[in-house]
Amino acid sequence: MATVADATLLKKVWRRFIRKRLRAHRFVELELARDPLEWLAFDWELDQAVATLSTEARAGRYRAGAPEIIRSAKSPGLTRPLASIQPLDLIFYKAIVSSAEASLLGQMPPWTRPGRFDARAEDESPAESGWFRSFLRRQGQIWRITQNHAFVVETDIANYFPYIHLPTVSAVMLENSSLSHEVVRILEHMLTQFSPLTEYRQRPTLGLPQDAFDCSRVIAHAYLKSVDDEFESEGSADRYSRYMDDIVIGANSQQEALGQIRRIQLALERVGLYPNTAKTRVLPRDVFTAAYLKNENDYLGEVEERLKQQQPVSRSEFRARLRSHLSLTPQPARSWTRVLRRYYTISRRLEDDFLLDLAPRHLVEAPDSARHIFDYLSAFRLTQKRFSEICTALEQLAGVHEDIELLVQEHAATVPNLGDSRLRSAVADWALERVKRYVPESPRIASAAAVVLGKFGQPPHFEALEDLLETMSADSVARQQTLLVLLGGRRLSFDDFRTLTPAAGSQALSHIAFLRALHEAEPRAVKMSMMLLRPILRNGPHRHTVRARLLFLAPVVGDIAPSERSRLAGYRDLLRGNAPRLRDVSGEEWYAK
Repeated sequence: MATVADATLLKKVWRRFIRKRLRAHRFVELELARDPLEWLAFDWELDQAVATLSTEARAGRYRAGAPEIIRSAKSPGLTRPLASIQPLDLIFYKAIVSSAEASLLGQMPPWTRPGRFDARAEDESPAESGWFRSFLRRQGQIWRITQNHAFVVETDIANYFPYIHLPTVSAVMLENSSLSHEVVRILEHMLTQFSPLTEYRQRPTLGLPQDAFDCSRVIAHAYLKSVDDEFESEGSADRYSRYMDDIVIGANSQQEALGQIRRIQLALERVGLYPNTAKTRVLPRDVFTAAYLKNENDYLGEVEERLKQQQPVSRSEFRARLRSHLSLTPQPARSWTRVLRRYYTISRRLEDDFLLDLAPRHLVEAPDSARHIFDYLSAFRLTQKRFSEICTALEQLAGVHEDIELLVQEHAATVPNLGDSRLRSAVADWALERVKRYVPESPRIASAAAVVLGKFGQPPHFEALEDLLETMSADSVARQQTLLVLLGGRRLSFDDFRTLTPAAGSQALSHIAFLRALHEAEPRAVKMSMMLLRPILRNGPHRHTVRARLLFLAPVVGDIAPSERSRLAGYRDLLRGNAPRLRDVSGEEWYAK
């Protein structure tokens, strides 16, 4: 406990593994439960918060809090619960898992991979790149299986993360890592607290939170070691591959393949898991490689390599292959969508506009690809027509996918735009309607809409937002974000914040404390704000962009720290230096205020 609760380690975990990802601006890595100040207030109080956490954990008084759950698109109509764990709990969770990670993954065989990342080849590259490297290694394993076997067994695990048995997790951690019994007990306590509760049901003994920081992924991967051990001989012979919960095994006959399915089922049942019946099948290798779109994946891999080497890519061939993929009938269920995401990513890097008109339709048809689609769309300036089509697609999804609603808001707040008055009015009107609609039922969405309104709104929009402030719960993220927007828009003053009395322990208290320090021009608060106000240089395409929530601090810092005005003007000039179609005029204006 003294090791994992060490204050120095906890701060290192925050700075090295968590903070950068929380502030990521690419949609594929975007944290959906975004902080109104981009975690500036948390950074401001980091030493004190971590010291308290360390003391409480060592004394046995630490209690984890419930995460915020955001429903993320899995397929049309279906979602998965993504857990946004509170920052201090997340730091402690990551510290514990990181302490065990090397020993846990070091025991896993080379024919298995944890999925989004490959910790056995850890570096400082983005998670998207780590996933792609791991994906390519997985592809190589699968192609070797198809070359050497006439049949392929394909399956995955039904309800993988939600069905993982927590007492068994504790046993796995004790057996395969150096964590003490005390640390494993506190880990089990955290996992129990992280499980979402509905209708006042009792705390479960099942389920890992689906977090964005690979904590649960490491545990879930190690949890299947006994399953991998069952197929050790097949793995050694290049006929078994597991990529998180996706399993592929080679077989030489239909009968042998059925026997492999039985073995998988029995091995999973021993740890309380079961194969997904809808996704378990035996295929001849030619059918499997065609369904897996091997040729298309190989082609896209070659394009990725050419881009990496800064070599030219044939646009005509790329578009021809893309059209062929879009017209493919029938579409292999999972493979088609995965390849579509790769086309969106490469199209963004090539700045190819072929998919622009198709993106709203793909949002509806493949909602689980929304992050890649919005990363692509953000490489082109916003138009009124495209914004209207995206809103129409959002309505067609019927509010089922909370993450897509948030991604649309984030897209509107960060996409290049040339400041057209009709577009700005349309976006601000839509954002105001969103704030009104979601204040009662989803403060998180209302908060994101307030950012969009703040960036595009005119005085009447700010007046309406000020009226809505009274309807917001005192400690809700919607109120915290709205207060910051109104402060930056000079609808409120720092004196107004002195009258606010959030509940003890509320995140709002930290925001108010930081803003008071900023109002007093405390040097560290000013420096921290200026660091995050600096535009981010983003490639693919090359442009400067800004953190939308921090825009509202620009006029505040300019008012209280006149010495920083020239630097703020320089930041505005960086934005103005973007190519004309990539300029963010409404972002530039906030620096000018």
